[in-house]
Amino acid sequence: MGESSGRDEARPTGLGLEDLTWEPVAAPRVRARQLLRPLLAVLGSLTLVLALGLLPATLVLGGTAQRAVEGWEGIDAELPPVVAKQRTVLLDRNGRKWGQLFTENRVATSLDEISPHVVDALLATEDRRFYDHGALDLRALARAVVNNVAGADLQGASTLSQQLVENLRVLSATTDEQRGEAKAASLGGKLAELKLATELERTYTKDQILEAYLNAVYLGNGAYGVEAAARRYFSTSARELSADQAATLVAMLKSPAAYDPVDRPAASRQRRDVVMARMVAEGFLDRDTYQRLRARPTRLTESRPRSGCAASQFPYYCALLIEHVLSSPEFGRTREQRQDLLSGGGLVIRTALDPAATRAAEQAADAGFGRENRVAAAVAVMQPGSGQVVAVAQNRTFGAPDDAEDRSHTEVVYAGRRFQTGSTFKPLTLAAALEQGLGVRTAYDTPNGLYLDALDEPDGGFKNDDRSGHGVLDAYGATRSSTNTYFVQLLADVGVKQTASVARRLGLTGIPDDLSGREGSLTLGAYESSPLELATAYATLAARGKRCDPVLVLSAKAVTTGEDLPVPDGDCHQAISSAVAIQVSDVLQAPFDPGGTARAVRLAGGRPAAGKTGTTDDNAAVWFAGYTPQYAAAVWVGDPRGGQAHPLTGVWAHGYTHSVLYGGSGAGPVWRQTMEAVHEGLEPRWYPSVAGAAATLVNRTVPSVQGIATAQAATLLADAGFELRVRRRTAAADHLPADVVADQEPAAGATAGREQVVTLTLTDGSRTDLDLSGLDRNERSP
Repeated sequence: MGESSGRDEARPTGLGLEDLTWEPVAAPRVRARQLLRPLLAVLGSLTLVLALGLLPATLVLGGTAQRAVEGWEGIDAELPPVVAKQRTVLLDRNGRKWGQLFTENRVATSLDEISPHVVDALLATEDRRFYDHGALDLRALARAVVNNVAGADLQGASTLSQQLVENLRVLSATTDEQRGEAKAASLGGKLAELKLATELERTYTKDQILEAYLNAVYLGNGAYGVEAAARRYFSTSARELSADQAATLVAMLKSPAAYDPVDRPAASRQRRDVVMARMVAEGFLDRDTYQRLRARPTRLTESRPRSGCAASQFPYYCALLIEHVLSSPEFGRTREQRQDLLSGGGLVIRTALDPAATRAAEQAADAGFGRENRVAAAVAVMQPGSGQVVAVAQNRTFGAPDDAEDRSHTEVVYAGRRFQTGSTFKPLTLAAALEQGLGVRTAYDTPNGLYLDALDEPDGGFKNDDRSGHGVLDAYGATRSSTNTYFVQLLADVGVKQTASVARRLGLTGIPDDLSGREGSLTLGAYESSPLELATAYATLAARGKRCDPVLVLSAKAVTTGEDLPVPDGDCHQAISSAVAIQVSDVLQAPFDPGGTARAVRLAGGRPAAGKTGTTDDNAAVWFAGYTPQYAAAVWVGDPRGGQAHPLTGVWAHGYTHSVLYGGSGAGPVWRQTMEAVHEGLEPRWYPSVAGAAATLVNRTVPSVQGIATAQAATLLADAGFELRVRRRTAAADHLPADVVADQEPAAGATAGREQVVTLTLTDGSRTDLDLSGLDRNERSP
C-alpha cells in the first residue's frame, strides 16, 4: 500500500503490540500520599459525567455531585470566536502581495485543503472516536479513570471539542489572568470548558469543529494552524503534507517545545513514530509504509515568514497605511478594535500602492541624497480626482537606528509628518484671492522691507529672498520669481482667515482655525503641513477643485467569510470652483519659464506641468510640489533633527556639495525624476483655456447654517446658489439635538464661486440619507 488514508478501509489485523512503538507507561509503586491524585481524578471525572445528567446525583458522592449539578446552569462562560486570528495580507493596486501583518502566524485553510494524513494522525492520537461522541467521550473518560486509579500519572480524556475550547479561550485572552483561567485544571475550570464544548457541538458540525481545531492549534516556532506549520517546517502546503510530515506536526500537540523538530529532532522523531504507530493501530496507515517511514528522519525545509512593515517590500507605505486604518472608523468604533482587526482579523487589503511609482520615488530620493546623508527627502504621489496615494518614499532604510549617529535608519514616515511649507503655500493664497474676485493680473509694487498696517510683520518688514525689490508684478511674475512681498499684499487684501479657510478646504488640515487675522507669515508657509497634505492640496488644484482625502485602501475582504468590508472612499467633493483651479494651474506654469525658480526641473518632452518651489526661513527645509492632470507629487527635504538648528547649508545633494540648498536645486530634481517615471507612456494633457474660466468667476458669500435644522439649512444654501452635500459621519455637539448642522465647510462668511459645494456635518443621531430633492446636485459620501 501507499501513504493513503485508511479511514474507509478495513483495519489491518494480526498486528501485535510488539510491532508498534508506543510510549512507555510508568507504573512505579504508589505511596500512600500519592493516592490523593487518582482519587481526585475519579471524583472529577464522575462529576463531569454527572454534570451532563448521565447519572443520578444520589449515586455519586452525594453533596459534592449535587452541587456540581446545581452549578452547571450557573457557570458563567462565553464561547470564544471559533475563527482564530488570521494574517492580514497587503496587495498593491494590481493585486500582487507586498506585505503581511500578523500577531499569530496563521493561514486560514478549509478542511478539504488539508491532507487526509493530518486528520488521520490527529484522530488516531487525540480523539479516535471524534465523529461518534458528543462534547464528552464517556469511553475515554472511563478508561482514564481506571488508568488514573492504577497508575501514578494522570491520563487525560479531553475530546477535540474540549481542546478547541481551551485553545480558543487562550487565544482570545487579553490578560495573564484570563489565560490562566482558560488553562485551569480545577473542577470549576473543567466544568466551564465542558459546558462550552457542549455549546460548540450544538452550534457547529463535526467537520467545522475539526477545521477550526486545525487552524487554531499552536505548532511551535510561531506557527499557528496546520497550513502555517506546513510552510514553516516543510515549505509546502497543508494539502501536500505526507504521512510522516503530518505525524511530525501532530506530535507537537503534546508539547510544541518538547517535540520541536528544529531544536529537538531526536525527541520529535520518537514522538512522530508514536503517532504513526497509532495511525497503524487505527487502520489509517499500513504496516509496510509505517516501517519504511520509521526508518528515516523526516526532512525539514524551513521557511521563516516575516510580518510587519519592516518585512514588507514598501515599509514606509505600510507604516502610513497602518496609521490610516487605525484612524478610520470604517474599520472599527475604537482604535483598539481597528488594531485587533488589522493584526488578527484575517483581511485581504488591496491598496492604492503602485510598485513602479514607489520604486521610482525611492530611486529619486536615493539618487539625490543617498541614505547616509544627514538630510532626508520624502515624496508623496497622489492621483488627482481619486485621492489614491500611489507612492510614498524617502531616502532611509526602515528600522530603528543602531545608535545616535545612525542617519540611515528610521521608522518615522516623513511623508506623514508636518513641516513648515515655505513658498509652496503661495498658490493657495492666489486661490483665495480668485474666490474673492481678484484677478490673476492684480498687480503690486514689490519692495524689499514692506510694512503693512493690516498684518503683523517681522523686524525690518517683509523681505524678499534676494533682499531686493522686483518692481510691479502680477500673479504670473510674482509666482515665477516667488516674490514674498507680492503675496503678503495679496494676503492683506484677501484676509488671513479667508485664506486659511481655503487652505483647509484644499487639504492643509493642520492650519489653525483660531488665527487672529494678522498673521502675515501664513502666505509664506510658516504653518506646518505634511508632504501628503500638500500633495492633497495640489491634487485638488489638478482635479479642477475636486478634493479627495488621501486614499490608501481600495478594498478590504475578510478571509474567512469572503465578505467585502467598508473602506474610506476619500470623501471627494468640490472644494473650490473649477474656474479658480484652472486659473491657478495656468499661473503655476510660470515657475518653469526662463528665469523661473523651477526652470531647471521642467519635465522631459515639454510635458505641461504646474509647480512651485518652497524654501522656509533660514533654509530650514526646502520643498517642491507640482502636478499634471494625471499625478500630483510633493517633495520635502530637510534635516529630521530640526531645520532651525540644522539648516540646509553645506549639503551634499545630486552629486555635489551645495553651499545653500533651495527648493529648485534640492527638492525639484527629486520631483522631476519621480514625475517623469510615473508619466512614462502617458499622453501629455493640460487644462482648457484660462480665458473661459475667468468668465465663470463670481463673488458670493457663504451663509451661516451652523446650529440650525438640516432642512432649513438646505433651503438657505440652495437659495444662496450653493450646492449641498451631507457627510455620512456625524459629530458630537454640546446641547444640540439630532438633525441639526454641527459644522459647515466653507465656514460662514467665506467667499466662493460657482460650483462651490457646501459640506454639512450633522449632529450625532442625525439622519444623513435625507431626500434633499430640488437641489441641482446632492453628493453624499462617508
